[in-house]
Amino acid sequence: MKRRIRLDARTVTSVLIAVVLLGTYWFAIGMAQRFYGFRQETASTFSQSDVGLKVLFRYLGELGYDVRALTDFDELPETGTIIVAADTALEKAVADDEVRRLRAWIEGGGRVVLVGWQAREAIGVSAREVTPVSAADATVTPVFPAKEVAGVGKISVGRERLSASDPAWVTVAGEHDGAVLMSRALGAGEIVWLSDIRPLANAGIEHADNARFAVALTTPAGPVYFDEYHHGFAFGGSLWQRLLAGGQAAVIIGMFALFFLVLSRARRIGPAIVEPEIPPARTAAYIDSLAGLYRKAGARSEALQVLEGGLMRAIANRYGTTTLGLARRTDVASVVEHSAALRARGGITESEFVSVAGRIVRLRREVEGIDG
Repeated sequence: MKRRIRLDARTVTSVLIAVVLLGTYWFAIGMAQRFYGFRQETASTFSQSDVGLKVLFRYLGELGYDVRALTDFDELPETGTIIVAADTALEKAVADDEVRRLRAWIEGGGRVVLVGWQAREAIGVSAREVTPVSAADATVTPVFPAKEVAGVGKISVGRERLSASDPAWVTVAGEHDGAVLMSRALGAGEIVWLSDIRPLANAGIEHADNARFAVALTTPAGPVYFDEYHHGFAFGGSLWQRLLAGGQAAVIIGMFALFFLVLSRARRIGPAIVEPEIPPARTAAYIDSLAGLYRKAGARSEALQVLEGGLMRAIANRYGTTTLGLARRTDVASVVEHSAALRARGGITESEFVSVAGRIVRLRREVEGIDG
């Protein structure tokens, strides 16, 4: 018969309360991360800071463009433009396989817009090919008629510029200090690189023709995807990665809580206690004959000891251990104590022997389930 797992109301209530608390903790951490994302100085579409791209993201949506946050880098979109903006180091480093995957996507006809020097990590541009240059804040004009600057007269930029040694890069906008915007073909696709975040940022999109330039730069090739995966808003990868910091912490705390719950509810802690070896019980006929021999010889104390031993073995076989058997059969414990007391006293009379021996024999047969 299978044993059923019993859960009392107190245990169930404790588990439910723990689940609710862990869920609340997970939610609070997630909201705290999102709030931090809104306030942190990063080029994210979730950020409300001066360098964030939240205004641009909403602006493109209000104009009717298909604009989305890319939070999973396992599978890239079929077509469109992926924008990787990073004025500082990315929160989540770009893995080598992600670089290969993105470059293969570009070669297949995709379009990537890099914004800022740190964004080079997304496609693995080496410093020998392109180097950063610092200049003064300025307003620059396009020098090459490209779709990214269609209808754009002036672009207000900060201090960041780019200098390319590879002739595959074409300067679209810039000045003598360096390029502000340049592009190059890669297979069937193209890479466009904006040196400075200001023309797209919350605090700079309203200056000069930056708003018109931002739309022209980001929307000429179908849906627009802003890379948020590498800003820490990652929902790709393994299940563990998808849980993020709040979920991972909740799972770890839950595992510790479950371990201590099991530890506290366990029947025993430590190695199993080995039961003492109990010799097999003698048959009733053997014990009776042996007790009869002792009685005829006048050894009443020895005869009672033999009968006690037979009863104790029967108790151990029936209930698993002698201690447990005596606890459940108080009548057996009583007669054994009486018999032991007579043996200790000595000088057992015939009537005392017959009375105690008869009780021991009857009880042994009851324990063994023998009728008669």
